[in-house]
Amino acid sequence: HGQVITALHLSEDKNALISSSMDGSIRISSPTGTPQFAKHLHDPYQGGAMIMACSGSGKLVVSSTGVDGLMVWRAAKAGEAPEKLVVEDAPIPEELEEELQVDGVFQVWEPATQDEAAHDVDEMTAEEAEANTRQEALRKTLLLEVESVRKKLADLVEANSHCPEIERLQRSEFCIDVEERERIAAKTMERCNALRSQIQSENLARELIRERLVAEFWETMQIPGSSIFGMQNPNLTVSNYPMRVKSGAENSRLHKLKCLREVELREKEFLASKNCPAMLRRDGGAEQPDVLFTSDVFASGSEDYIVNWFSKRAAQSKAENAAGEEDAAEAAAAAAKLEKEMEGSVRRLLYEPFELLTNCRRRVQVVLLQELAQEYRAKFNVLFNAMMKEKAHSVEAIEERNKKLRSILVELKMTESVVSPPKYELENPKSVLTVRDDELKAEKWISPEEKERLDAIKAAEDERMRKLRENDSGARALMQMMGGTLKTKKDLSPLEIILEREEWMDMIPLDEMSEEQRAAVAEFERKEKELQEAQDKYRKTLHTELAKLRQEVVDNMSSFDDDLRSLHHKRFQYDTQVYCQELYCVRLQLALVQNQEDSSIKERLTQQQMEKERELDTKEHQLQEFKSKCRRHQESHNAKKEAEHQLITSFRQQREFSNVSADVLRQLQAMFRQPTVREEAERQTDLRKSRTSNVRGDAITPGAPFGLPEEKYLDIGLKEDVEPTEEDAFRYPEDAPEGVDEIQFRRMLELRREKAQAQYEVKKSQETLDEMTTHLAHLEAETADCKGQRDRVRKELEEHCGVMDKEVHDIELMFQLKQGQVEVPQHAVVTDYSDAVVLDTEVVASRNRRIQEIGKEKVNVLHMIKDFRKKLSLMDWEQKMLALKMEDLEERTKDVHMLRVTKDLQATLKGGEEGKNKHESDMLERKIEHLKTTTKQKEGQLQRQYNIVKQQRKVKEVENAMLERKLRELQQNVVQREHIRRLRAPQAGGAAAPTTKSGQKRPIIGGGGKVEVSEAEAKAAANAFSETKARRALLDAARAHTSEIDRLRRELDRLRQKTFPSFVQLHQQPQMSPD
Repeated sequence: HGQVITALHLSEDKNALISSSMDGSIRISSPTGTPQFAKHLHDPYQGGAMIMACSGSGKLVVSSTGVDGLMVWRAAKAGEAPEKLVVEDAPIPEELEEELQVDGVFQVWEPATQDEAAHDVDEMTAEEAEANTRQEALRKTLLLEVESVRKKLADLVEANSHCPEIERLQRSEFCIDVEERERIAAKTMERCNALRSQIQSENLARELIRERLVAEFWETMQIPGSSIFGMQNPNLTVSNYPMRVKSGAENSRLHKLKCLREVELREKEFLASKNCPAMLRRDGGAEQPDVLFTSDVFASGSEDYIVNWFSKRAAQSKAENAAGEEDAAEAAAAAAKLEKEMEGSVRRLLYEPFELLTNCRRRVQVVLLQELAQEYRAKFNVLFNAMMKEKAHSVEAIEERNKKLRSILVELKMTESVVSPPKYELENPKSVLTVRDDELKAEKWISPEEKERLDAIKAAEDERMRKLRENDSGARALMQMMGGTLKTKKDLSPLEIILEREEWMDMIPLDEMSEEQRAAVAEFERKEKELQEAQDKYRKTLHTELAKLRQEVVDNMSSFDDDLRSLHHKRFQYDTQVYCQELYCVRLQLALVQNQEDSSIKERLTQQQMEKERELDTKEHQLQEFKSKCRRHQESHNAKKEAEHQLITSFRQQREFSNVSADVLRQLQAMFRQPTVREEAERQTDLRKSRTSNVRGDAITPGAPFGLPEEKYLDIGLKEDVEPTEEDAFRYPEDAPEGVDEIQFRRMLELRREKAQAQYEVKKSQETLDEMTTHLAHLEAETADCKGQRDRVRKELEEHCGVMDKEVHDIELMFQLKQGQVEVPQHAVVTDYSDAVVLDTEVVASRNRRIQEIGKEKVNVLHMIKDFRKKLSLMDWEQKMLALKMEDLEERTKDVHMLRVTKDLQATLKGGEEGKNKHESDMLERKIEHLKTTTKQKEGQLQRQYNIVKQQRKVKEVENAMLERKLRELQQNVVQREHIRRLRAPQAGGAAAPTTKSGQKRPIIGGGGKVEVSEAEAKAAANAFSETKARRALLDAARAHTSEIDRLRRELDRLRQKTFPSFVQLHQQPQMSPD
């Protein structure tokens, strides 16, 4: 590409790389760089191919400049002919159909195949290269023309800026197309007006919202929120309690509750007094008033840890039970203070914690607690306002001192900063309604007309002030007469007084002055000196005053911060009281909500119980009716069975069979008892039904009548039960026995049919009875289930009522305990104290004392056990030691028995070894004595040499001092000679020529050459050095001899203690116990 590449894509098969450029060309090449297609498709003067995208396979490509539409084409595979891409008919608007000239389809350009692409590349190099060159040349020509026009315009503007003002053109006059400029200006003004009206409407909407917010949240506040910041520590801040204005309904409700509570307290006092009639007392004149219960029975009133427990009786009992006069006075003062605090407060109207037994009292207590929290907030706000006034006074005092500080700094001409307390917006509640300029993030736009108006106003004001300054006669007179200040010389401070020295004092020398002039100079110098002293004194006074004022400012700020810190601690205390009352309100409201929930649950359970009772009554009524029906059917069934049995048993007693023999009668009876065809069919039917029921199961539906299976097609294929009307299987005379006539035989058949009919009726009755029994069991089960549900609901209701009865007397108290006295494990969010127990500190203290006593006893027992075990360990150790000693003695005895006696051993046993050791020791002692004598002699010689060297050193020091004095004299002579030479140098007619040759050292003037040293002195010094070196060598030898003597002494001691190895252990001391 000739210019920047704008897009580059790689096909999914990674065989084609498609790129576009700002020169308008599209190229397709292989990843190796072999070109497959290259053509200029877009105008490079419109940006070229700015946008290009392709499908994942790289077949479909879309490109555009962004202004000339889209060009879509499809790339062909290598070795294939290019596929014509056509777009079928699409719904085109009628107004665009003629413009697009679409006849069913439209052709889309597509690149050629690989061969054609290679041919196109060759043609491009010949044909399009020349076109590209012409286009590039034309583009460069146009750019040069534009640049030349731009330079000419810039030169004209520059030349216009240097023209005279009368000939200078305005910038707007350089416009060529005035109509276009006016059209743009009109359009811009129209947009500005629309935008201005929109901004005005938005501002009006914001103002309306602001007014509503102020009316809703600001005007309804009785005390708006504010804060006080520290003067030295900005992190120290205290906020007040914002309080809103109470509505009329709230004030009316509070007033009614206070009146009701006052009446209730008066009634309680009357019932507790002796003037109360006996009929109003409990138990006919008992001392206890007619109330639920009183806390005096189970509480002393001194339980300080109970929240809102303001018991006067406790304070009075403390005053009565005080041991001394001071304690009694303190208790009486505390009781009076409590009574005074509760006189005008709502605390007096609060219910005691043990009196909150009803929901009505809880609701009243919630309102009173909220009012009590408001009282606490109001009390703190009073302290807050006092602190705010104190800060205002402190700031005024600090500003007065800072004013003095600034005046002193001006007099001292010092540029130092003055410490002043910063101002905070949160200290002014109304600051939230004020918008400062620095809070506006957007810059304020000023129109040209407004800017011109403001500039005109400013210019007019500057001109007025200039004229006022020019025509100020008073200022001119003050400047001419008094130097621009109203202070007289008496009012000027010493630092402001300036003594002007006359000119002649500097022009006339002091020797040429007259006596009067000298006196005037002396007088001026005296005044100048006095003024300097006065200025120094005044400056010191100012510095002292400056330090004092700064310290006072720091002290005021520190004092205020201390007061604010104490107010901060009080804020914590008031927060504790307020949060405690609010928490109490929340707990009471939770109790009310719980009571409402319990009441709704009770009502629901009661309703369920009534429904279950009605349902149970219906079930029992249905059960009793069905039981009576079952009894009647059972009686009918028993009668049918009895008739059937009577029919079978009365067969032999029939009158027709009286003259029949017994055998024939038995045959007839057998034929009578033989089942009929219908009975056999019924038996088969019953058998099939039983098999069917076993396969399907007895699906008894509770809603089916008599508990029958509710199956729609259960009896398909089965024969229905019908009356016994079929023909009998026996025929006369074929089946009749011998000796039986036709009448007797027909009588037997009649009886047989009667028996079958009776059996059929009994069977049907039995089936009905079975069904009724099943249904009766189902009804009994339903009744029992309903009764169980009724009992369950009744039991749940009773339990819930029991819980409600307990909750009536389950008073919830709030305890305020120290953190170290709470032993309940604390949870992350809320700790459950439902199963906690409150214990008196004396109980815990007594338990602790008992635990300490038991602990001491246990420690004593442990000490006894330790001593006993120590003795056991000692006895074990002694036993082991004795065993080891015995083993050692046995080993020694064995060594003595197995010892071979040699000559050396015999000599040693006889004492020869000791004599030899003694001889060696004597010889070593003599050697030591000799070494000591030699060492002492050498030390004496070295001491003498040291004294000689010391004496020589003193002599050399004297000589050095003498030479030092001589050197100083010579240096002084050199300085004097150099001074004389300099004084004589100008008289010689110029600078003296150097007397030395180039490259040679300049000789030292006045001495300072090489110091001559005598050979005797050098020899004496060398001798002294040799003696010192010899002395040091002797000292080193003496140290070596001393170490050798110590080594020999140790060897001598070792030889003295040396004995035969087998008898060494006899001289060792026995080991002691480690304990």
